[in-house]
Amino acid sequence: MKGERPNSLALALKGFFSDYLPRVRGTSPHTILSYRDAIKLLLVHLSRKKGIPVANLTIEEIGVTEIVAFLDSIDAIDFAEGNDLLEVVAGVETAFLQFTVIILGLA
Repeated sequence: MKGERPNSLALALKGFFSDYLPRVRGTSPHTILSYRDAIKLLLVHLSRKKGIPVANLTIEEIGVTEIVAFLDSIDAIDFAEGNDLLEVVAGVETAFLQFTVIILGLA
């Protein structure tokens, strides 16, 4: 809905991509885009599986079980030209690992 504030997952992802990766980690713009695309695929997958809009997903709804299920089903995704399975898997694993470390305050 228009005027609604982003939830904690949206805010955390925004900080992860706009501040943590480029400023704290010095991640290249190309890698950030790759991570963004991988996380987007994960969020769309979760949205479809849970039957809720991506904007309504919360941090608590993303766990190891959900990520493993996504990685197991990833071969069914219709990849855009130039993407391959290994890039997507590596992107999801790396991006979500770093994101989780930030969310849990372990960094």
